[in-house]
Amino acid sequence: VVQAIGMGLIFVPLTLTAVSRVDKEDSGVGSAVLNTVQQVGGAIGIAVLGTVFANGITERMTEMQAFAGPPGGPEALDMDLAQKVAQAFGTTQTFDVAVWMMVVATVITIVGLSIKHEDLSTDGIPGVPETADA
Repeated sequence: VVQAIGMGLIFVPLTLTAVSRVDKEDSGVGSAVLNTVQQVGGAIGIAVLGTVFANGITERMTEMQAFAGPPGGPEALDMDLAQKVAQAFGTTQTFDVAVWMMVVATVITIVGLSIKHEDLSTDGIPGVPETADA
């Protein structure tokens, strides 16, 4: 519920901000590019973080099983506790990677915002000189 409210509060202003400086005739393209970037970024983010989480759990469970004694013995691995520890480890790794992904995205955004668009005198068809407006 909290995530849904947060997403609702961030995506509408984000969309309005992203398309506010786009010319009216290019608003469809601007909106499409924004939507595509959001969808692709979300898919890549979920794939990366899901993989990190699964690998973290597998790694920790493998380590704990290597040090566990034989089943039924005094040093046997408590599977319920082991699963909780592995999940906590996987979650921690996932949040660490997510933070670095956000740092990289922030740097890319800041660099991208500093790029200035300059109108080119050759904005028309290549090889065709511009004509004077009547």
